Amino acid sequence: MGSHLLDVRLFLQTWGSIICPSAFCGISGLRPTYGRVSRYGAMALAPSMDKIGPMARTAEDCARIFAAIAGHDPKDRGTIAIDKAAFTYSPSVGLRKLRVAWLHNAWKSLEPPVAKPVAAAKAALNKIFSGMKDVSLPVGPWEEAASLIVQVESAASFRQLIRSGKISELADPLGQISGYLNEQYFAADYGQALKVREILQKKMDAIFENFDVLVAPSQPVPATPLTLNLETGLSFPDPQGAIGNLCGLPALSVPCGFTEKNLPIGIQFMAGAGDDIAAIQAARTFQLHTDWHKRHPRIH
Repeated sequence: MGSHLLDVRLFLQTWGSIICPSAFCGISGLRPTYGRVSRYGAMALAPSMDKIGPMARTAEDCARIFAAIAGHDPKDRGTIAIDKAAFTYSPSVGLRKLRVAWLHNAWKSLEPPVAKPVAAAKAALNKIFSGMKDVSLPVGPWEEAASLIVQVESAASFRQLIRSGKISELADPLGQISGYLNEQYFAADYGQALKVREILQKKMDAIFENFDVLVAPSQPVPATPLTLNLETGLSFPDPQGAIGNLCGLPALSVPCGFTEKNLPIGIQFMAGAGDDIAAIQAARTFQLHTDWHKRHPRIH
């Protein structure tokens, strides 16, 4: 995608596999509301958090693809039983004045190469969306709950592989043992994590009573080298990702600039559950007033 060899692709996100690579590759990527796109035929990881969405050049491209693939599928019991017409998209339909807020605690800190482009993007947003306010994500054990759910559900998804012993053939040393470790959680632990999810969903519902879209940097760091160990290099706290995925919220990452080393930076528009159009509209409006999605880093 980033090298322009593809116009669009679909990807499955459990935690960050759409938003993160979209930011790092300088493209647009939509994580739909949980249950809006069928996952039939895709490899499951954590069924209560897995979501399939498009990655493309622009927010509008993502919207058109989303409209084509969204809808109820009897082969995926996790899809929402809602009329297909609810997913139609047109740039001129459904536009409304959006209540936009900036998330000032989405990340503990931003690396210096990211901070400057993000500050410029925030200044642009203040002009585009008049009355934009700051808001905070609720504080709680969201990452711990999300991680536990992923670990327990992934152990169930790969139960056959684990029990066959073929998990030892994985190239990743951690992957060779993680399945066995994840099977050691108690049902009570999983149940408690689900209760935490319910509490968080109510807190986020309360925020979205006052705002339609929450905006923040997609990642606190620039695109990483191919040689980076992702287990350690991207091990920073991620409350934004935990909350968005634990609650099944839609979000769209679009380019918002480059570092001095020409590495792409992304900005994320997150909306309430079921309000994918709000995230799409906000991201598209940002792209109508900026040209970062049309620029490409110099290749040395």
